[in-house]
Amino acid sequence: MLNYTFDSYLQNKQTFNKQTSTKVDDMMGVKIFFRMMLSLLLFVPMGTIAKPVEGSHLKVFIPSLPYIYISHSINAALLKPANNEKGWEYDMAVSHRKIDDKTYEFDLRRGVKFQDGSPFNADAVLLNMEYFKKAPFLFTKIDTVFDYAEKVDDYTVRFHLKEKYGQFLNDAIWIQFYTQPYLEKFGWNGKATCPNLAEAGPYGLGPYMLKEGYIEAIAKHRKPCWLQTRITGTLNTPKSKP
Repeated sequence: MLNYTFDSYLQNKQTFNKQTSTKVDDMMGVKIFFRMMLSLLLFVPMGTIAKPVEGSHLKVFIPSLPYIYISHSINAALLKPANNEKGWEYDMAVSHRKIDDKTYEFDLRRGVKFQDGSPFNADAVLLNMEYFKKAPFLFTKIDTVFDYAEKVDDYTVRFHLKEKYGQFLNDAIWIQFYTQPYLEKFGWNGKATCPNLAEAGPYGLGPYMLKEGYIEAIAKHRKPCWLQTRITGTLNTPKSKP
């Protein structure tokens, strides 16, 4: 019985050693394979691995670039972008009401002045919207939907649309306001894309003033503003908002 047990032990040990040796050989094979693949990646020219396909392209969506922040730091609109469910919060407006599907009424922030010291009020909004209608941005339907702005009182304005337009509040983020001298010199929009500043000066409502350079957004017709941006210049220290 003892001899039988010992012989069985030797047979089992030999079988175990063979299995272990096979597993070790397999692992060595895997290591060699990965080393070969790494060598190919490091030393074989990329052109032999993947060749570009003519006419192919890659679309990259970047929801936010420095332009949107700098633009709203130098100037302001009724609303501004915000990281919340609505995607916006009040800026030069403090509240709004939807009168009907084609009419929106805004209460303006009081005591606000442009960077040149001129007052921001309903008259300033109406003046900007007159210039805006002549040269609006074209990446949404606002250029065909907006009809006119109406002064209710010095700090209340109504926007009248030609048709029901659910994106109006989002578009209001981009309708920034400029001083009268700027509008008379450059119009509301120097480019038919997004709000921009053609030259440095006290032309906006934001806490920062552009001291030199310009701000320009470049985009194709009906395309988002953030495709390309060109920003150059320096900003001065911020002013406080009422």
